[in-house]
Amino acid sequence: MEPGLKLTYDGVVREGVGLALGFRHVVCLTACAAWFLTALTPVSRAIAVTVLLVWSSFRLWDRRDGPGWESADLLVILAFLAGPAVTSSSMSTVDDVAFQVAGAAVISFGVAVSWSVSALCCAAIVSALLVGCRDVSNLGVGEALSSYPIQFLVVAAVLATGVRQIVLRAAAAVDSSQAALTRARIDAVVAAARRRHEREQWAILHDTAASTLMLISTGAPVAVDRIAAQAGSDLAVLEAGVPVFVDSGGSPVEVVAMLAEPVRQCRVPVEIGGQPQLWLPTALAWAVVAAVREALTNVERHAEASKVTIVVAEQQLTLFDNGIGIADGSVRSTLRHGIRRSIMERMSAVGATATVTGAVGKGTTVELSWLADTTERGPTEPGHDRDAIDVGRLEAGLIVGVAAICIGDIALQLSRLIGHPGPIPPAWVHLLLAAVNVVCAVVAVAIPRRSPRTNMALMATIVAISVLLCVWVPPSQTGLNWSVGVTGWTIVALGLRRSSRVTTGTVLIWWTLVSGIVVYGTPSLGKLSYMLYLTAGVMYLQIALVSFGSSLHRVVRLVAEQEAQRRAVVAAAAVDTELNHECERRYRRQLKSLLPMLRGIAEGTLRLDSSEVRWNAHTEYSRLRRLLDRVDSMDHPLFADIRDAIDDAEARGVNVVIDTSSELPELSGADREVVAEAIRIMLAGSRSRARLTVVREDDDVAVSVVCDAVGVDLEPRVDQRRVSTQLIVDEDAGTAWLRLRCHQPLGELVPV
Repeated sequence: MEPGLKLTYDGVVREGVGLALGFRHVVCLTACAAWFLTALTPVSRAIAVTVLLVWSSFRLWDRRDGPGWESADLLVILAFLAGPAVTSSSMSTVDDVAFQVAGAAVISFGVAVSWSVSALCCAAIVSALLVGCRDVSNLGVGEALSSYPIQFLVVAAVLATGVRQIVLRAAAAVDSSQAALTRARIDAVVAAARRRHEREQWAILHDTAASTLMLISTGAPVAVDRIAAQAGSDLAVLEAGVPVFVDSGGSPVEVVAMLAEPVRQCRVPVEIGGQPQLWLPTALAWAVVAAVREALTNVERHAEASKVTIVVAEQQLTLFDNGIGIADGSVRSTLRHGIRRSIMERMSAVGATATVTGAVGKGTTVELSWLADTTERGPTEPGHDRDAIDVGRLEAGLIVGVAAICIGDIALQLSRLIGHPGPIPPAWVHLLLAAVNVVCAVVAVAIPRRSPRTNMALMATIVAISVLLCVWVPPSQTGLNWSVGVTGWTIVALGLRRSSRVTTGTVLIWWTLVSGIVVYGTPSLGKLSYMLYLTAGVMYLQIALVSFGSSLHRVVRLVAEQEAQRRAVVAAAAVDTELNHECERRYRRQLKSLLPMLRGIAEGTLRLDSSEVRWNAHTEYSRLRRLLDRVDSMDHPLFADIRDAIDDAEARGVNVVIDTSSELPELSGADREVVAEAIRIMLAGSRSRARLTVVREDDDVAVSVVCDAVGVDLEPRVDQRRVSTQLIVDEDAGTAWLRLRCHQPLGELVPV
């Protein structure tokens, strides 16, 4: 992965170092405080504990990190462990500050550094601890390695290293999914820009060739040289092409200078007022100039005006003429074609607005406006399958790991019952209650979707078992109470994937109950110190693991959400790509026939009074008009499904007219195929004309096809059980009318 994309990974590494530092020195402080409760001698030991206490306090206050400070922590801890000899009578005794400090160091370095460095640190810490235990009686290699403290350190080191690897893999998965989502969004933005570019091509066709062809086909009394000049101008614009705006909006360009060319070409005098310069992003500037060009063309051809005035402001450009004006009905009619496509939609595509107002005899006003920070608008923003699966497996693996620790700890501690002369309660009671704990740990792994009530009942059961044993086991056999070391891990296993507050609260309540019972049973500083040692060595680790599990669960949800977003973006981009290819193909095919005709008119090789030229112009204009009207419907997948049928009908000479609403609900694949097949049948039977209407009615899609076809039959090719169909055939009039309606909920709206 590229370094710039490892944001979560690097952040988790930094956070892990900070958490490890805090855990390491909080445990050291707690263990030092517990030692001072019961012993102030020997003096050398007291000095070592004091130095460690001061160092841990300083590190918690300063909190600087880095290899140098990590090395300093390790050296201080190694010196403490290997310094004054541990006074315990046996390696199996865990109530000594050295063991708690060693455990905290092993766990914290396992979380903070790589596994190889962690292994070296663990070996050094165990070695220093063994050196510090040099005065322990009967200390041999076998006795040392089989003792609980050493086994605990090894297990803790493996656990901490495993947790680090899980965290880092989860972070890498998040980065990977975020990178995939970013790439998909970039692809979507590029596709949207390409789509806007192609729509601009269609708008240019309307602004140029469509208007010229209309004049020629209608035989309007326009001077030949004027039409030739107009054709030459159209040809120059089409051959120049449409600029591609690579960045968001483009670099600023000066709009007033760009207006010089369309103003020069306009035959009506144009006066530009307001501010002398206007700098806008390239995409917005292009839209403004193109909209002004179309407005001037409309004035020249329809307004009968003698003067046009353009007023330039910082966030607005206003164009008004003194022509005949337009009535309300004319406004609505005009908005269906040139003004809507060439002016309003152009401005809307770049986040700006356009309004056209007018009154009969009072001229027409076109107002273009935009916000100060207007730039090109991308699509509305809605990681990898393997990433989502991997993170989910990591979370499940963490639960398995904690459950394994619980079961392994039970087996390890129950081994103390072997050969004991008279355990209280009896051994079979210990085994029965331990079996219940094992079952709860297995349930945590095997039944991940258990209800919150069931989970709380399981937690309450194992807490009750631990409390029962703490009350039942006599003070002289406290070491046989396996539940003190095991119950917290079972709670953690059950609490992962659940509320971290509930799980943490349960752990704290259990530790408080157990500590209170143990200290109350034999009230002494020694027992209080013993429980503080356990708290420092185990409880902090369990709470940290609960917090980590909660974070990992959030990561799982985040990766799943990002994967869903990526799928939506990729699916939308795939549909858009298909539609874009079709639009581009049609545009190029249209230019192939248009450019030679415009060139012939501009160069005078085609005679405008020729009926053949006028007929060809009429044919091209009608074809272009149908294509321009159809551009509005190209965003819905239904029209992509029936496009070949429309092409086949037009190739037979059928005049296909399409009407659609501005937005349509999304159709499921099966329903869309039923509707498309019915439309294909109707178009295939059409002889000369067909009108297709697709509109939104409430939450349904309503389709109407009227054509001059007889003898059409929807059976058996159309599954009429999925949609409501009605076919009316008038054989006398030679027409057929098909009505379809999809009634089921159909998802999100698709803008058209």
